[in-house]
Order: sequence, then C-alpha cells, then structure tokens
Amino acid sequence: MDEDDVRAAVDHGHETLAKDGWLVLASDGLTDFVDDPAGAIRDAAMFAILAGHAADPDLQDALRPTAVRLVDDLIDAACDGGAGDNVAVVALRGTVESWDGGWRVSDSDEAEARRQGSAAGDDKDLRQASAAEDAGRLRSTHAVDLDPADRFRGCLLGGAIGDALGAGIEHDSLRRIRRRFGPDGLVDPAPAYGRDSAITDDTQMTLFTAEALLRTFTRAAERGVPGDAVWQLDQAYARWLRTQGERSLRWPNPGDRSTVERLLAGPDARRGPGRTCIAAMRGSVAGTPDEPTNSSKGCGGVMRVAPVGLMVEDLDDAMGLAHRAAALTHGHPTGRYAAGAFAGLIALLRGGAPLSIAVAVVAEELGYAEGADETCEALIRARGLLGEAIAPSAELVQSRGEGWVADEALAIGVSCALLARDFEHGVLLAVNHGGDSDSTGAIAGALLGMMFGAEAIPERWLDGLEHANEIADIADDLHAAASEDGDPDVLGERWQARWPAE
Repeated sequence: MDEDDVRAAVDHGHETLAKDGWLVLASDGLTDFVDDPAGAIRDAAMFAILAGHAADPDLQDALRPTAVRLVDDLIDAACDGGAGDNVAVVALRGTVESWDGGWRVSDSDEAEARRQGSAAGDDKDLRQASAAEDAGRLRSTHAVDLDPADRFRGCLLGGAIGDALGAGIEHDSLRRIRRRFGPDGLVDPAPAYGRDSAITDDTQMTLFTAEALLRTFTRAAERGVPGDAVWQLDQAYARWLRTQGERSLRWPNPGDRSTVERLLAGPDARRGPGRTCIAAMRGSVAGTPDEPTNSSKGCGGVMRVAPVGLMVEDLDDAMGLAHRAAALTHGHPTGRYAAGAFAGLIALLRGGAPLSIAVAVVAEELGYAEGADETCEALIRARGLLGEAIAPSAELVQSRGEGWVADEALAIGVSCALLARDFEHGVLLAVNHGGDSDSTGAIAGALLGMMFGAEAIPERWLDGLEHANEIADIADDLHAAASEDGDPDVLGERWQARWPAE
C-alpha cells in the first residue's frame, strides 16, 4: 500500500463515510510524529466524521478548517514514516451509523480493529487494540437515540446529583473519605446541611441561571427583540443573594420572589456560598470582562453556567454569554474562560458531538483568546488522559488539582466524564478526592447527564435528591424554550406565572 492507496482509501475522510461504507486510517509511522498515536487515530476518525457530508452545519463551522486538515496531516505523517507495505491500517467497517445531528461508531468496530491489529503483528496489535478501546469509549460516552428532553433533565439533575454527592465530603481529604466510607470511598450521599442529598450553592446558582435565561426568552418572545441576558442574570443572582440573607447594593429590590427564589428560600437556604460570589453580588457595580471588580479565579463562575449551553446552541454565543455571566462575580480571566468552556461543551454535546471532540473544539476556540491559556491547558490535560494506559482512580483525579479554582474544577469534571463507564462511575470518580467535591461533582454530573440522559441516573440517588421534581420541571421548561418542537404552552398562563419578563 503506497501513499496514493492510503489517500484513495481514506479519501480525506469524506466519501468513505456513507452508511455501510469503510473508514480507513493509516497508523504505522505515527509514533514518529505524535505522542499519542491511538488518540490521533481516534481524533482523525471523529473529526473526519464530523467534517463529512452529513455533519451538522453548525458543528462543521465550530470545528474550523484545522480540524479537517488534521485528517490529511495524519495521513502524511503515516506515509512519511514508512508508507508502502509497512503501513498498517485500522479499518472501521460498515458501522458508522447516523442519527439526528450526530454520529456513533457501533459495536463491531472493536472486533474489526482488533482483527486488523492481530494480522499486522504484536506491536501493531497493541496500538490498534488501544485505538479500538478508544473507539469503544467514544461510543460509550455519547448519548445515542435519547429523547432530547431527557438529556436536558439529565444535565440539570445530573449536576444536582454530583453537587449533593460532593456536599457531604467537601473539604475532606481522600484519606479521610476512605476512612469514613471504605476503600471505594463515598458511594451514596452523606449527610450535609441537616439532610441526605442536600444541594448546595452550586445547584442554587445554576437554577437562578436557568431562571434568568427563561425570563430573557419570555421578554424576547413578547417584544420581538433579543433580551439582555446578562442584565437578567445579574438580577437573578441578586435574588439568590437574598436567599442567603444578604442584600445587593446595585439591586436593593431585585423584584418579587421568583419561581426559583420561592423554591429555595428558607432558614436553611445558606449552603456554603462562595465568599467571592457573596462579596461581588453585594457590590454597587457589576463586574464585566473589561472592568472586573476582583481578581478571583475561583470555581463559582464555572459551576453555575450549564443552562447557558442548554439554551444557546451556537458555540461562540454560548461561550461568550457564559464568559460574561461569570464576569459578574469573577474577575480573573481563568474564572471567566472556564465558564465559557463549560457552557461550550454543553452546547456541543447538545448538538451531537462526542465529549472528546467537544473538548478538542473548545480548546481550539480558546487558543485564539488572550488570557485563556490556563483553561485551554486544563482541557488539553483532561483530554490527554484518554491516551494514557492508566485505570481511572481517585489518585489520578487528584493529580488534576483540588478543584477550588476554575481551571482545576473544569479539568476534574471533564476528566471524569471522559473516563466514565457510565453516569454513576463518572460522578463518583469526580467527588471522591480531597477538594471542592461538590463543584467538581456538579460539573461532571451535568456533562454526564447531558451525555447519558436522566434515565441513566441511579434511582436511589434521584429518590432522595432535594427538589428533584422541581429541577426536572425547570429542565423541561429550558427544553421547551430552546426547542422548536417544545411545549406548545410556552408563553401561556402557566409559563407567564413561572417566568415573567420583568
């Protein structure tokens, strides 16, 4: 097989991607050009799929031309490293199947890749087995044929579950967690704030984010012009501040008690709020990216913005709005860019991208932004775990940091979602470490819930979750507002009572 044969077989990742067709990638020689050949093959395959003739147009735009060129570059690298009879190929035959807006690689791919590897020799077998395992992980970490509304519920409920699981062990060291719960660590929620499965400020602020976006939607629908989402977000966070027994100088009266405020208000509503969020929302001036009010890069800006990715499907718009939302309270660029990255991942997952590809796309997007280096590096490190032959463990998670700052919280949450076998495995991995367990659990839970849907969340966790039914209702309203085929009662009497424009 020479260079022309390889190029003809792959055809730059486009024409060979029809259903029941072949996808062939050259693998031999890649070790001379990339550190992670299995990961490179995986990326090239999925980039080719996403850049192919049936990919979602918005996702194609988000990938940028460099993603498409990666396929050609990998072929060139393979050929330069020993084309001809020495070129080994991984063939993923006849099993690239389409569904609404996305792609998956089906079960027989692993067997085919392993068969190809065995025929090529032991060293190639190892590389190709690794590639096959990566293909399996891509399959297992993407929601296939799920009800979109169930994925919205999964995102909000999953985030709340991760928050509740982490609440009872936040601040505990890994050693103390294992002393309390055994060698496997926490497997069910521990008491926090006077009850099991209590949510914290992470979920509280996430719900106020959802409220602001839903009220922005109402205002825009009624008046026919886009609403000011950041204005609504700042006012919503002032209502959250009121539930904490505090007042905002810039919003001394942020309106009557809203749907979310009525749900959360009470004598025990103060659930470990971040000092930065409290101080910033007390102030007389809201922070902006150009005029920050502090230099904090804590995780309080990133942990609350999943609803932005649910409501705003365009990648640039989702990342930009989440960036400005975080700037209301967090002045350091990392605190803002991590929030933009998290919302961008949710938006891409909603559009049909597998998580590993979404991470690559967002990291590339951040590569163009001044001040985004820490966030970009966090995503690259998280994604790099897929190429390491290391079993997921608490020690591995802890090597990414403790999660108190935004880039570490994002790295831990994304790493655990990428490595997860299923929802339960990924969320437990995200909380069982010494550090900000509720925030890392909330981030991982939202990602995993978006990938696997609410149906994948263990019933024993949902049954005890504080405000579970109300959180699911809010997720349904987000889906109704974000979807063309959503609830026909949008803007009806019930809607107006829950999400008024003012």
